[in-house]
Amino acid sequence: YLLYSDPGMGKSALIKNFCHHALKKEGTAVVVTSGEVNFTAVTNIFLRQYGEGVKRIILVIEDFGKRDNSINSTVYNPSCLNFLDGTSGLFRVPTMILCTTNFIKQLGPQITNRPGRFNKLIQVLPPTDDEICNLIEGIGGFSLSDGQKNIIKGRGLSPDHVIECLIRHEIDGISFEEAVSQVMKEREGLTSWG
Repeated sequence: YLLYSDPGMGKSALIKNFCHHALKKEGTAVVVTSGEVNFTAVTNIFLRQYGEGVKRIILVIEDFGKRDNSINSTVYNPSCLNFLDGTSGLFRVPTMILCTTNFIKQLGPQITNRPGRFNKLIQVLPPTDDEICNLIEGIGGFSLSDGQKNIIKGRGLSPDHVIECLIRHEIDGISFEEAVSQVMKEREGLTSWG
């Protein structure tokens, strides 16, 4: 499965939550790596003897689509494609591969439109205003007033923005409203550069 979206929309958080629940099932192993993957090395891990009791594996590749620096090539190197195609004998127990990317268009059809490489492409959409309010209340441990909810509505905050606002609210000792204002000003300043 390939999860894609703009940065900060919660792809990694979704996978982390999924893996947290999956690990409760006996015999589940989770292997996590970053986008700068040496697929030859990962293949060698899967070809080795598994630990006793491993019945299923979840492989998480964050930021899929970065360069494979080990062979100075793009993600499309043959070792990547061979790995995704599951060369003979590679996956000896049920294996789920979960990848995240911010670069779906750059991956190209040899990755995204070839049956078997990714069974499903999942777009992680921006959260609604109500979802953002629920996230703030859940992480922050406080209830938002109607005035605070109105400050958030229509701002297009991502989960990463929410976390940054809550950190500033707690660490800098400023009101949540001021934290939102700071984050929004910085975001608007960054978008006006381009």
